[in-house]
Amino acid sequence: LARGSRSRHIGKLGHSHTRGIILPFAISDREGLADFHVSPRDGCSSLRRPHWPRYGGWNVSFVRNFCARSVQVRRVPTISLRTVLGKWLAGWRVRKMKVDVQGADLAVLTTAGADNLARVDELSMETVSDQCDGLYEGQPNCSTIVRVMSSFGFVTDNSC
Repeated sequence: LARGSRSRHIGKLGHSHTRGIILPFAISDREGLADFHVSPRDGCSSLRRPHWPRYGGWNVSFVRNFCARSVQVRRVPTISLRTVLGKWLAGWRVRKMKVDVQGADLAVLTTAGADNLARVDELSMETVSDQCDGLYEGQPNCSTIVRVMSSFGFVTDNSC
């Protein structure tokens, strides 16, 4: 996890800097092993396969050159948010949680379970505008995320 770090081009596993470390490990909606699609820009790498958006206001050259393609696929171990919240942080209140798992955010959150999410006071996550196609296969739009997260008791301060 890195706070306030800038994206770099294809980071080396284990490389550390003042704000984080890159490990061959991913938060997922299921545990085990999964393919991790490495993009030319670390910030675009994901467990979800990238694809070329069909519509929306994307910066075309950035998306084509850095995000909408994989340069490598790594097999990585995965852990679920249910395990992190339910076992590693069992009984702890989470005041603020930032989720940024490149297109898989909603899947990761919903499989965490209502009981675990009830201990999260504030949640921050990125969404794709309803007027844009996602960068990743199966990436839900903003309205879908707001609707599902509202069912868990979260209230948004932004509209789609």
